[in-house]
Amino acid sequence: MAATTVTNVLEGLRYTESPVQLMRAFNEESVAWDLLGNSGKSFTRLGGRGMNLESIVTQFPERVQGITEGGSIPAAIAMDTAEAVFSAHPVVGVWETTWSAIMRAQRSKDAFQRTIAMHQEMIRIAFVQDMSFELLDNGLGRRAILSAATNSTTQDALTALPRVRQGMVLDCMDTDWDTKHADSVSVSAVDLSVPQFTVSGAPSGTAAGDAWVTEDTTDDSLNDALHLNGLLGIVSNANPPSIVGNYGGINRSTAGNEFFEAPVLANSGTNRAMTSDLLLQALHTRRDVGGDATDKGQSKIAYLMRPALERRYIELFDAVRIVDTGKGAFDGDVGPKAGTTAKGRSNFTFAGMPIHTDVFAPANTVFCLDLPTFQIGYVDSKVPRAIDEIFAGQVPSLRQTSNATFEKVWYWEGELVCYEPRRNVRIDDVAES
Repeated sequence: MAATTVTNVLEGLRYTESPVQLMRAFNEESVAWDLLGNSGKSFTRLGGRGMNLESIVTQFPERVQGITEGGSIPAAIAMDTAEAVFSAHPVVGVWETTWSAIMRAQRSKDAFQRTIAMHQEMIRIAFVQDMSFELLDNGLGRRAILSAATNSTTQDALTALPRVRQGMVLDCMDTDWDTKHADSVSVSAVDLSVPQFTVSGAPSGTAAGDAWVTEDTTDDSLNDALHLNGLLGIVSNANPPSIVGNYGGINRSTAGNEFFEAPVLANSGTNRAMTSDLLLQALHTRRDVGGDATDKGQSKIAYLMRPALERRYIELFDAVRIVDTGKGAFDGDVGPKAGTTAKGRSNFTFAGMPIHTDVFAPANTVFCLDLPTFQIGYVDSKVPRAIDEIFAGQVPSLRQTSNATFEKVWYWEGELVCYEPRRNVRIDDVAES
C-alpha cells in the first residue's frame, strides 16, 4: 500500500481555502447510504458473529367461510412463518503515512492536527461512499460494468458511471465470477465527464457484463463475495448470483417463497421510454402484492434513479407545460428549476412521492422504495469508526508497520436488511436518452 509522504502532506496543507475540491477529486455523494441508513438496527451476537433473525408470517392463522344454521365450525388453518437470517459483513479501511511526514507535521501542533484530520476525513468519505456504492448493487461489489468488450488500458465502454478512484487496485472479473481478465491492476486516471478510467494493465478476453471489482473480493476460487447486499439483489424476483448467496438465506426459486420476491417491471432487455404509466404501475404493483396503501404515508415511499432518468421524467411535461409539483415552476429562460437537496432529493415529485437521484445508481433502472422496510444492521457501531475509538484504551491510535510508516485502521460490521422485499418495486429497461 502506498503511504502518504512529506510531499503529499505539504501539498495538502498548502491549500487552505478549498481543500475539499482539491483533495477529494471525486464526487462525495453517498445518497443510498443516507437514504437507507436512517433507521439503523443493532445486530445481536449469535455464535460469536453479528447476526439478525427476522421472523416472517407467510400464512395467516385463519378460516373464514359461511356455514349452515347451527352447522359445524370448520378447522382453523395454522399460521406459518419463515425465518430470514442476515449476517454482518466485516469491512475495513486503512490509511498509511510515513514517519517523515508525521515528524515534520509534529513541528507544528496545528499542522499535525490538520495532517491527521485530512487523513481521517478522506478515509471517512471513502468508507461511507464505498458502502453507498454497494447498497446500489447486487452483492457483487461491481465498481464498473462493461457494456462491450474492452481489452485496453482505457476503460470507456461502461453501462454507468464508474465507482472507482485513482490509486485503487482492481480485478476485472468474468460473469462466472471465477475468471480474472485482469489481476490486481491499479487505477491511474479517472475522467467522470466521459466517463472513463485508465488501468495499469489491459484486461484480455472481456465481454459485455464483465465487471471491475476491488481485488480479491469477488472471486469464487478465493472466497464468497465480500460485499454488502444492495438494492439490485434485494428488490428482485430472483436469487442473487451464487457467489453472493441467497438473500436472508431464503431461496426465492422454491415454491412457496414468493413472499420474499420483489416485483420487477421489465421489458425483456429492450429499453423503453419512461412514462407516467410505468411510474404509477410501480405504485399500484406494490399495493397488489401486499404493500401498505400509498396514502397511508406518502413520505415513506421514494423513487431512486440516475440523473439521466430524472431528465427523462422532466421531459414528460415538456409538451403540456405542466407546473412542477415540487418546489418551483418551469422557467422560460432557464428551464426547470431542478436542483437537488439533501440525500439527493430532487425538487420534482411524482404523485407526491419524492424523487431521489444518485449519480452512481444502476443504468436504465428506477426503484420505487418503501423506505421503512429497509434498515442498515450493524454490530456495535452504527457508522464506520477508527479502531482506537471502537476499542478505546486497547489499541494504539497509529499502528507501526514493518516499514518506516504508520497505519490507522477503520472498521465496521453491517448489512442492508429488508424484511419485506415485496413492498418494493424495480422498473428495468428504461431508456436514458
